[in-house]
Amino acid sequence: MASFSGARARGVIGDNWSLRNDMDREGQPIKDRPLLCLAIPRSQHALLLVVFFRFEFADSNLVAQGKRPWRLNPRLLKDEEAAKDVAGLLCRSLLGGQDLGGSEWDAVKASVAECFREWGKRRAREERAEIKIVSDAILLLSKPLSGGPGLPRNKGGLGIPDLGIVATALHLRWTRVALESDMLLTRSFTSFFLSTRLRLFSPEAFSNSVPRAGTPSPFYAGAASTLARLRDANPGIELDSLELHDLVDLLTPDLPAHCVRYDLSRLSPNWKLITASFLDAKRATFMYRMARGCLPITFRPFTKIPTRGKCPFCGSREDLVHIFSQCALPAALLQRIASLYGHPGVPFETVRFLNPLPAQAVNQYVLLLVECSYQVWVARCAAVFDGRRPGLHEVLAKVRKEIWFVLHRERQRLGVKKFLETWHRPAVIFSESGGQITITF
Repeated sequence: MASFSGARARGVIGDNWSLRNDMDREGQPIKDRPLLCLAIPRSQHALLLVVFFRFEFADSNLVAQGKRPWRLNPRLLKDEEAAKDVAGLLCRSLLGGQDLGGSEWDAVKASVAECFREWGKRRAREERAEIKIVSDAILLLSKPLSGGPGLPRNKGGLGIPDLGIVATALHLRWTRVALESDMLLTRSFTSFFLSTRLRLFSPEAFSNSVPRAGTPSPFYAGAASTLARLRDANPGIELDSLELHDLVDLLTPDLPAHCVRYDLSRLSPNWKLITASFLDAKRATFMYRMARGCLPITFRPFTKIPTRGKCPFCGSREDLVHIFSQCALPAALLQRIASLYGHPGVPFETVRFLNPLPAQAVNQYVLLLVECSYQVWVARCAAVFDGRRPGLHEVLAKVRKEIWFVLHRERQRLGVKKFLETWHRPAVIFSESGGQITITF
């Protein structure tokens, strides 16, 4: 094989580092030479390298040297970091002015192939890590128990993580991955959120940053703020070693202290509590969506429409806490429940997560609390969409009616003896005389 000189390489590239064709300075085609085109813009911000070889890398010389057959991955040519690395390698090999014989040129080809191969392995590892994050997120979002063994007792009931907290955990994990990787998979999932300026941040800056005035991206600022809170509560935390459900567990706040002041049931939080036979599919779905935090309320943090996010009953800001515990209608219902069980009150955490529960008549408590919350939601939707505001007496009548139907159905399904064993220990929300059920709520 003829030699390939550094002077000829400079002729191909051009003295001003501009793009040239596969011609020498006399305008004659370069025969039996690797076609080398370097496009290095005069701008100092980017360096794009395009390398084409007229013959395969896996030729007889490379195979004879013990190198396995290899073909260039076209995606790596678009990888700016890999292109810079290979460009530096080629410039050092070809632009030094020395003549390259056949064996020397084979060595250059082998080094370029090895460099591209290493970059391919690195990007493949990053892509596998990204795919694992996506699969973990899909599992966490699709199944109530996919977040691990369920939230601890002091974190809330049903073992269902809040959707907003899950989104925060994914936000934190994805921002870090996007800062560490330059692969197309990351860009396709995060290009909508990440600005061009954000991509200039390094992973070290993200890990150690505290948000301050003038932070370039709100998306970055939110992730940095979340990480700062995590580090304050858990010094030395490492995101790379945390499973996604563990991160969700750390981000979930503990239950307030007033939730554990009265006698509680020993039942552990379990999402199967809302799949009991006495709750129909509508109410079970409603409770799951409330625990998940995905009920379609009108308040949106990003909206600027003043009429949105207003409670149709009192005009206050509408959120889950207000709808199910603070407004006049739910507050009156919860006060009735608390007086029946002798508790000072029913906190919103119990309404939403069914935890903590009383030590006795747990099924009756769950049935009553779920039905009250469901009828409050029905009344709220009627006020928002129909313009009709149901009063306390109307909602109370519906609650009593639905509870009577449930108890009557359970009595027929279980039989008299088993119904007494299941629901009369003790009977708190109803009384039975002569086979007639009377709701005392």
